[in-house]
Amino acid sequence: MNEIILLKEGGPITKLEEISQHFIVDDQLWKDLQSADPAIISQNCQVQFNAEEKYYLIPVLNEIYKVFPKEKILVKTIPDNSIPEFQVELTLFLLHYLLGTKAIPLKGILVSEKDLKGGEMFFRGPHSLSVTGVIRKFGNDPEGFIAAGLRLNGKRVLLGDAAIELKPAPLIPLTYVLWKEDEEFPAAVKILFDPTIQEFLPLDVIYGITMFVSHRLIEV
Repeated sequence: MNEIILLKEGGPITKLEEISQHFIVDDQLWKDLQSADPAIISQNCQVQFNAEEKYYLIPVLNEIYKVFPKEKILVKTIPDNSIPEFQVELTLFLLHYLLGTKAIPLKGILVSEKDLKGGEMFFRGPHSLSVTGVIRKFGNDPEGFIAAGLRLNGKRVLLGDAAIELKPAPLIPLTYVLWKEDEEFPAAVKILFDPTIQEFLPLDVIYGITMFVSHRLIEV
């Protein structure tokens, strides 16, 4: 079994962790997860809980992660020794997802970040959604865009010139829509959300997980 500790509160950081010291996951999130009912979380979040080893098993795009509340670690089960970028953003996302997801159905409609409550003010300037790298790589390559998304276990969507739905967690669909460059307009990419995301996650965590997913889409 190949497992890598990605994030740990307290204790030494190994070479495999390589975590920027100025990023901190609030320890209260771990404490809240330790005291939460695994049965309720498993049902609400559509994840599994291993009662013997005490971890949650969460599918993230095309990978599987284990979250150990007591040990305060995130473990990635993979066949190689790769380390994801934006691992702190991912950890914050998974903790908030486990703690904040409610037993409500997805609405099945798509909205932009500006349509989320408070999004018009939050998602601007330094908090603009991370799509520049996606545009740079796939602006003239919609086929490559779709192929990359499918490698991340995405689902093709009929929007724009190409679109793919990606799931960093079972109840968090992110839809990337690409319009390729033409004579009149530069290439563009939008990230669309199911409105229920704002019931589960704060805006800064939504911003962080789009950074992680965009990077994976570029690098896969």
